[in-house]
Amino acid sequence: MITSDKTSYRGLNPDSPLVLAEGGKRYSLKVKRRIIVDGVTVDYWAADTLQEAFTIWCKNAGLGGVLSSHCGRKALCSRLAKNKHTSQEDIIATLLRHNDNETIYHYVEESTGVTRTLMSLYENL
Repeated sequence: MITSDKTSYRGLNPDSPLVLAEGGKRYSLKVKRRIIVDGVTVDYWAADTLQEAFTIWCKNAGLGGVLSSHCGRKALCSRLAKNKHTSQEDIIATLLRHNDNETIYHYVEESTGVTRTLMSLYENL
């Protein structure tokens, strides 16, 4: 959304959502339930309509099958794991909003550098 103050935030309202729905309002969140590995049911919030819109945007841009709504999370997690200052499991899990530190390993993209960093984490425990 645009503000009348063109000098700050390049005229954008810093309190508005980054992406707006077709009606000009923020995307709604819905409670979803998932059963995790140990059989426990977990509730979480999701913006299904925004995720669907992102998928359509990628497809229309010719990137269908290349990008997904989780690509950004995977890239962030992988980059944090490579950085010596942010490679701790608890930091990465907190930034990804996961309660279990082990969950981050589903997001780390495998590469020699990342694998080396993760192995060094285990060696330093």
